[in-house]
Amino acid sequence: MLDLTESLIAETSSSAGIGVGLYDDYGPAQRLYSSCGYELDGTGAWAGEHNVRGGEAITADDDLVVYLLKPLH
Repeated sequence: MLDLTESLIAETSSSAGIGVGLYDDYGPAQRLYSSCGYELDGTGAWAGEHNVRGGEAITADDDLVVYLLKPLH
């Protein structure tokens, strides 16, 4: 399914992106995307639409994510 999605994205973009949660329930998804060539986009953690800043107290829920990118050749 991921291969099909990436091929559709490649029709209009040179890269694919996805957000993945940070707590332990998301471990399998983190490993999957990493093994498929996705890398951190470098923007740090996000809580919803809010970029998390150092020292900020946040809740580790489903809205706490990092974004990953994969170049599509």
